[in-house]
Amino acid sequence: MIASNDRPKLGCISRYSMWLTLQKEVESEPEDFSKWTKLIDEIEQQVAQNTNEISSSHDVKKVIHYDFDRLLGRYPFLSQVWKQYVTIEYTLSGLESSAKVLERAVKAFPQSLDLWLDYININITNKLLPADGIRSLFQKALKLVGRQFMAHPIWDLYIEWEEQNSGHNSNEYLNIYLQIIWIPLYEYARYFEAFTDLRSHFTIRDLIPENTSNTVLSNVLDQLKINGTNWDELDDEKLQTLIDTYFKAIFARTQKGTNERWKYESAITRLQFEPKPVSDEDFKCWADYLDFEEKNGDIEQIICLYERCLITECQYQSVWMRYIRFLIQNTTNEDKVLQCFNNAINRFLLKTDLKIRYMFSKYYELKLHDTEKAENILLEVVKQNPAEYEPVGRIFRLIYRHANDKDIIIKDALACVMNIHLDMTKKDNISNPRKKRRVDASVTEIKSAKLANLTHILNFKNCSQLVVEVGKIYWLDRHSIKETREVLIKFFNFRIMRSSEPYWLFFVKFEMCEGNTHNLTNIVNYIKFYSEMSITVTNTILSEYNSYMLKNGTTEQISNISRELIRNTLECDMESSTAMKHFLKARLDRDLNEKAVNKRLISENGHPSGVAEARPLISNQIDYELGISELGTAPIPRFSQVERANATVRFAHQDE
Repeated sequence: MIASNDRPKLGCISRYSMWLTLQKEVESEPEDFSKWTKLIDEIEQQVAQNTNEISSSHDVKKVIHYDFDRLLGRYPFLSQVWKQYVTIEYTLSGLESSAKVLERAVKAFPQSLDLWLDYININITNKLLPADGIRSLFQKALKLVGRQFMAHPIWDLYIEWEEQNSGHNSNEYLNIYLQIIWIPLYEYARYFEAFTDLRSHFTIRDLIPENTSNTVLSNVLDQLKINGTNWDELDDEKLQTLIDTYFKAIFARTQKGTNERWKYESAITRLQFEPKPVSDEDFKCWADYLDFEEKNGDIEQIICLYERCLITECQYQSVWMRYIRFLIQNTTNEDKVLQCFNNAINRFLLKTDLKIRYMFSKYYELKLHDTEKAENILLEVVKQNPAEYEPVGRIFRLIYRHANDKDIIIKDALACVMNIHLDMTKKDNISNPRKKRRVDASVTEIKSAKLANLTHILNFKNCSQLVVEVGKIYWLDRHSIKETREVLIKFFNFRIMRSSEPYWLFFVKFEMCEGNTHNLTNIVNYIKFYSEMSITVTNTILSEYNSYMLKNGTTEQISNISRELIRNTLECDMESSTAMKHFLKARLDRDLNEKAVNKRLISENGHPSGVAEARPLISNQIDYELGISELGTAPIPRFSQVERANATVRFAHQDE
């Protein structure tokens, strides 16, 4: 992506009104791909119509570069846009600049067969590289795209170039065919036919070097009862039989692999990237294809298929995770794994795709043994997702696992929550002086540098996860029920805990597991009236409480709380009316006054929150006490105090 300080001034394109308009539309809605398409098409049109004028303006060309770089930074797999960029660059700045854009294109989109063909062609046609450089370019491209099912254009180009450069009977030319006959390509038969004609010009040592080692050759040698690969020991007839049998076996293997893959290749309907969801049919087909390849293909073939799959499914977290998991389990290329993680996280996936970020952190911790980078990844996740609880729990557990003094980490975690609570209380006292809360404690210094770093990015919502994590340590690791309960009760009445789903779910689960029905009832009663969690979570807790008490409560206990159990059931019933949801209505009022809420709901007439006082009045209202015959035709309503319609709406939760 382009840095903000590289943003060009748009005054230079003011004379191109449509271009400027589309620029502003893209600025306002950068996620709308249709606007990007219109902008690129407009640039293309303006360049075609005003080539000389635009090519002489450095500022206008800078705007063009800025637009293309922004779009391709966001969507690097748009091969057609890269081609448009190259064409425009060639028109405005010539061959050298367009070649540099193509070089950038194959780096940004290395799985693109079309872009590699264009890049190699521009180097061959214009002799930008020597022969060794061209050959190296072909080999690099073939390593990336040469195993794609429809990769025959680049193999054809390589064969044609090598024939012109080295000759039809050269070993370089032969080596291309010795590679290609193993690969299940769409046009495999054509290559085998050409290879059959070619091989008669070469010796067995050219065709099957004595250091060759593969399963096919081993089977053929066993079949022909030949020991070893010392070809000097074989007569001409035996050598010819070996050559024919060996390459027939390779042909049969490649033919079988091609036919098996055609089932999947023919079913996939979209092979190019588009910024829209992949169809369910294509998604399933790719998954089945990957399953097949992982069972039957070699490592290079499997990696190639994953790379192809990611062209269309690069915005799917599950596909990236599956690919990375495969690389970790089947290769030792750590650089490739890190590259995949970085591409997925920094280029393609949303900030809310957390699972792959957790996986990235685990990879650094467990595989590379770099806890500092693992922590930094999780810190970034916490910053980017301030309303999520799980990232806070994960980074705390990471810090705790690698801490020398674990007790200090626990104390600092609780101190962190306490400090945030004190800060929130002070702010509430300033904003609402009529209901000041007493502040007895003072801010505690955090001794752990790592937890201090975490404290700076926590907020009143996600900090509660630290209490849960400490509770889990006391309960599950240290098996101390007393300390667990003390920690949970310590923060029971804190305002910042009212909206914490992990805290209340853990507290309820803890008391259920320990069988303390007295504490459990008190917790549930508090949740019913003071909870600021979602209705769904609150009702889930009430349902679980009812189920638990009916299964585990004594007859006397159930008898004492039977009324509350019924009210809980009505509270959770999706079909029960609002009139029956007593606890919900109580939570809607600051003073837990259900009657006040009932009154408000009546006045709002089904439109919650908005107070309906400031509205125009109808001065000639219909008298509905009259009979229908007495009413006659209803008059057109006349309004008074019409200016009230423009008054700012005051909501019920706002102060008077």
